[in-house]
Amino acid sequence: GQERRREQQVDAVLREDRDGAARGMRELPDGQAEGDDRHEGEAHAADAMAELGDFSTAILSFEEIITRTPTNELVGRAWIRKGYCQAALGVDDPKRYEEAMESYKAALSSLQLTPDLRLEAEWRIGLCLEKLDRADEAVEQYVARVVYRYLEDQTRTGTPDAASAIWFTRAAFAAADVLEKRKEWRGAVRILQRVIEVGVPAAHDAQDRIDKIRKEN
Repeated sequence: GQERRREQQVDAVLREDRDGAARGMRELPDGQAEGDDRHEGEAHAADAMAELGDFSTAILSFEEIITRTPTNELVGRAWIRKGYCQAALGVDDPKRYEEAMESYKAALSSLQLTPDLRLEAEWRIGLCLEKLDRADEAVEQYVARVVYRYLEDQTRTGTPDAASAIWFTRAAFAAADVLEKRKEWRGAVRILQRVIEVGVPAAHDAQDRIDKIRKEN
């Protein structure tokens, strides 16, 4: 249905699937921007600009959404997407990574932010810290703000959250990558073991990584 197509388009964007995002945009029905769907339509349009590489224009569009609908549930996501665009520009201007982190922090202050988007924002802050060669801070960000928070949430709720598990998995593997580069094998194995214990879909990959680390080191 219409709502499912919207969800697929958003999922594609968050996973940086350019082809999937463009396809989802094409499938959105005419009249999307009417009534309460208007802001959703604007957000999708801004996402499409970002996926086409027009990051500066997309940033302006997300800023308009943030300014005009400060209490809308889209605001948190708009902050994250703005940060994503700023980070994409960081390749040519490292200061953009700092700006991106500020956008992610603004998203985290949004009361409407869902648990999975909260973890995504924290994970993306870690990515920026890595790009800025702040490896220690990046590992701390991944582990304390994403991995452990996910584990605490699961313990508290007792309910698996597939959307949040995506960012938990990405953060765990990202932290392990940094630790492996620094030859901190035990630390990398400890993080990967968390993935196995939780039983997320990537548990098998985590075990393979652990086996490889132990075999080669």
